[in-house]
Amino acid sequence: MATVILFGGGDGGGLVIGPDGIRPIPPFDPAVMRQLRAVCELVPVAHARRIGGIRSEIGQLASKLANLAVPQVEAIVGELDEQRSVIFLDDDGGWYCGTTGQPPIPFPWPPRKGPDLDGLVTGGVIDSGMI
Repeated sequence: MATVILFGGGDGGGLVIGPDGIRPIPPFDPAVMRQLRAVCELVPVAHARRIGGIRSEIGQLASKLANLAVPQVEAIVGELDEQRSVIFLDDDGGWYCGTTGQPPIPFPWPPRKGPDLDGLVTGGVIDSGMI
């Protein structure tokens, strides 16, 4: 079983990580890429707090679309991992999901900047003598 990581929304190609190692994959077909991007547009809306009652409906749409796209990816690259089979990343963010039919889960991009060493020392989290 493998995991697929798609960069640039799939048009930048990606990687397949599986039991036999890591191999690059070329860009996907434009129709598959559009479906994956559509999921990327819907997922943050489904997790937004301010949209009220339509939130669950949008979440269902995102899940349905992901459940249509993931098997297409699997047909291209081979059998996928159940839990985190597709990791999609473009400039606006990303999402991941498995082959079990669970809803896609968003993650922010770019990642939030973590604390730097100076900030940890000044904040008293790390003693300067430990460095």
